[in-house]
Amino acid sequence: MPVLGDDIGYADTPYESGLLFASKLDKSGGFIGCVALQQRVVEASNRKLVQIMLIDNDSFIYHNEPIYMHDQLVGAIISGTYGHTLGAPVGLGWVTMPSEIPDEKLEEQQWEILVAGNRIKARASLKSMYDPRNQNLRS
Repeated sequence: MPVLGDDIGYADTPYESGLLFASKLDKSGGFIGCVALQQRVVEASNRKLVQIMLIDNDSFIYHNEPIYMHDQLVGAIISGTYGHTLGAPVGLGWVTMPSEIPDEKLEEQQWEILVAGNRIKARASLKSMYDPRNQNLRS
């Protein structure tokens, strides 16, 4: 989960942050910012908060490492650490996706993270890499 104040801030919407499940857009009476959020969902912002995992590498990612997709700079890591459960370095990063790539195709892209001057292959996902269906959380 992203940390308010570190990973996400007042200008980041639940839609972009992957937290739309926590917003009831059809709530009777609405809520402050409901109309703006509904409009943002319709406009389908290309800015996304993604989870990143380095592949076959023990380099550490902490903050501000550039994120590349198909050799194009698309964002930066905002927080990272070693994911012991996943057995790899992991992090969160804001990326701006090209409009022709739908969310469903995000994981299929070629991702790299620039760490200490070296580009390292990575995986990216909009869902949790550890427990994407929240089954462990509910057990």
